[in-house]
Amino acid sequence: MTDNISGKTLFILSLLFLFTACGLKKQTAGAQDIPKKARQHFKKGYDAYNYGNYDEAILSFQSALKKHPQYVDALDGLATTYKEKGEASKAIHTYRRLLDVDAKHFYAISALGELYYEQRNFDSSRYFYKAILNTFGREGKQASNAQRRLDNIDFAEWALKNPVNISPTNLGEMINSDKEEYSPMLTIDEQRLYLTYRDGTLHPSRQNEDI
Repeated sequence: MTDNISGKTLFILSLLFLFTACGLKKQTAGAQDIPKKARQHFKKGYDAYNYGNYDEAILSFQSALKKHPQYVDALDGLATTYKEKGEASKAIHTYRRLLDVDAKHFYAISALGELYYEQRNFDSSRYFYKAILNTFGREGKQASNAQRRLDNIDFAEWALKNPVNISPTNLGEMINSDKEEYSPMLTIDEQRLYLTYRDGTLHPSRQNEDI
């Protein structure tokens, strides 16, 4: 009886080892599918992007894709760089190329929802935010953000159909500047307004903030 159990145990362990080995072999083969030159171009593009050298990053990502057209990371890097440069149509086209390769790429789906929202293409934006909920589930931070975006779309559509007459007042170049401004606060006597603005000359992850 003991020998029989030991034999079954060894058989099961052998199967587990075989499956694990096959999985590792498959992963290694997948990594080897990307040519070395493509990985080198991607690394240059990644470094250039992080330093805000977007034109150089684009050229490097494009070179990587010439070596390997379905290189997911290079497609993601190229699309994201276009997005940061404000070239929305190119970003959308590249993110869609990425989804052709990886249909469940979360950041591509999320970015398309955001880009279409900024273009007021609410039907397309809604489609991609719903795709997040349908693909990744309705629990957690990602789902919460997607649902909030869907709520924003509903409100935006309602607001456009029900405009309100307002007369905004420009408070001067120190406040209404070309910088990204947010978190306004009035002093107790309501005589002074403080706000935070970002200096957009650096990469988004390393921007300067000032009051």
